[in-house]
Amino acid sequence: MGWQNHCNSKALLNANFIAEKQLTGIKQFAEIIAGAQISAGTMTNSITIYPLIRIGKMNPYFNGFFSQFSTVSASGTKRKMQFYFFIKPKFTLLASNAIMHGGIQRKTELERKTEPAFSSNINHFIAEMDFGTVLSIDNFSISYTQKPCTAYNKGLYSHNVGNISLYFSW
Repeated sequence: MGWQNHCNSKALLNANFIAEKQLTGIKQFAEIIAGAQISAGTMTNSITIYPLIRIGKMNPYFNGFFSQFSTVSASGTKRKMQFYFFIKPKFTLLASNAIMHGGIQRKTELERKTEPAFSSNINHFIAEMDFGTVLSIDNFSISYTQKPCTAYNKGLYSHNVGNISLYFSW
């Protein structure tokens, strides 16, 4: 789209705080977890709330990060296999996004003239959906995640990214 849409080079620093609480669980078959995230700094300023739903044969979510992608849980019990689906719809109230909108600092007159026309059309409400599946066998794990998201700017299109991750634990 040309140089007028090129992002400036700036150092960005952000702090993210996440709190999660399990609302309910059905043994090791299903879990519903509520979460909230606050992002603050020079990159993004936002508040996000979400539920996380996991269904399948799995280790408990709060037994440690690695137990989600390994057949050994934090308590030391070993399973032969883990297989589960997850879905996490996110709702974000976005105050600023320096990557999309050129920073939160005051702009000089020259910067205002050369910035993209859409930079002031920020969408303050963002909806996102993370969903996918995880398969763990012994020390090996593979996960697939898809992340569709509404547009960051008014008048632009939404975007969708996917990810395949491989994990090996020892």
